[in-house]
Amino acid sequence: MAASAGIAALGGAALYRLSRFSRIGVATYLVLVPIMAISHIQLQLAEGIFHYFAARHRMVTKNWPTVVEQMTQAIDRGGDLLPLEDAYN
Repeated sequence: MAASAGIAALGGAALYRLSRFSRIGVATYLVLVPIMAISHIQLQLAEGIFHYFAARHRMVTKNWPTVVEQMTQAIDRGGDLLPLEDAYN
């Protein structure tokens, strides 16, 4: 998460500096703001996949309460990317 915060801070600083130039600033906002919104959505999906693999690891160690918790978070965050028949079993 620290890397995401750092990238967001750098992106914000770049937007601020580029906004000082009128023509470049408007074009920058029109390009970078949608990219930042899409990357936020993709980060949530990546977290879902992370929770899925963490749950699979916990299955090997037979830590069942943690497996249920991790799989629930995985399905909530990235359910459309996961093999749900495996996650529900």
